[in-house]
Amino acid sequence: MRIYLVRHGESEANAGLGDAIDCGLTEHGIRQSKAVATVLAGFGVSHVLSSPYRRSLETAETIRSVTAAKAEFWPAVHEHHHDPFPAGVWPLPRRSELESQWPNFVAPSDMPQTHWAAVPEDRARQWQRISAAVHWLLDQFRLDRDAGVAVVTHQAPGSVFVQAFCQWSNPLNVRVHIDPGSITVLEVDSQERRHLVRLNWLPPI
Repeated sequence: MRIYLVRHGESEANAGLGDAIDCGLTEHGIRQSKAVATVLAGFGVSHVLSSPYRRSLETAETIRSVTAAKAEFWPAVHEHHHDPFPAGVWPLPRRSELESQWPNFVAPSDMPQTHWAAVPEDRARQWQRISAAVHWLLDQFRLDRDAGVAVVTHQAPGSVFVQAFCQWSNPLNVRVHIDPGSITVLEVDSQERRHLVRLNWLPPI
């Protein structure tokens, strides 16, 4: 199977246009998402799993619409927040709101209405969360060797995802840079060996 790890396109926060927790994409980010979707359509993507943040879902919806892949919310790869949310108020959409706003996406049966993101979270807990997500994904598709799965996430969890997949040692001492609108290609071969095929690839716009 192949995993196409996608960091969402350039967000408003990436461009310095605000600091909203759940911001959307810029015009440049939208163009990046279209370029990513075009590349993934050529690879044959069957599933799109996305962090339930607006910037990730806007990217994932573009991929879904171009590839006709099955799409799901995947809270396990949500953005990393080291500090608590302001005033302890949940600032992200409820599950019901996500299902209403993104009707082409299916929510996991165990996804709660709120607090589907682990906040606050230190790096060790983020490592545990993402490691569990990688294990779940590989187990979920272990019988489908031809599966092509796009995972749309963010910089911090995307970096840890690569490390967990590659089973690198001392993960808390290493950071993998992943640009907005980039694709990292990960592969499991017929002998269940793991390969980092391509890192931080930015398709031309």
